[in-house]
Amino acid sequence: MPQSPLRISIRLADERDTDTIAAIEKESFANPWSAADMRERIGSAGSLATVAELSPEEVAGFVCCRGAGGDMEIHRMAVRPPYRRKGIGEMLCRDIVARARDMAVSAVFLEVARSNAAAQALYAKLGFSQSYVRKGYYAASGGDALVMRLDM
Repeated sequence: MPQSPLRISIRLADERDTDTIAAIEKESFANPWSAADMRERIGSAGSLATVAELSPEEVAGFVCCRGAGGDMEIHRMAVRPPYRRKGIGEMLCRDIVARARDMAVSAVFLEVARSNAAAQALYAKLGFSQSYVRKGYYAASGGDALVMRLDM
């Protein structure tokens, strides 16, 4: 796991994190999920969400996943702008992959914008490979999504 000069702990997200996660969503995505969306996802069966915490008052990033049929899909992962490029996204992703292994998941999937070279490089570093392309998946930008897979 990468070393960060920040003291980060990764923990399971719960309902108290939904407003914070929604704020990170708003900073990070063109079509952010709301706090209500996050509350619904965090509380639903098969969902798994974690946060990268600097302190009980400061969350730097999160990841939100859903598992079904032996697979897990990473739906969202974001790090607050001031904390990007510090290894926090990698820490979050490695933690989720470890949790997936513990849950006997056979594969982890995610979608990433074709234009997001930094995220693609991170996922490739962690062992994900491109499975296929979803043309025009990102409606706001008209951009394609690369579907990446990590076999466990």
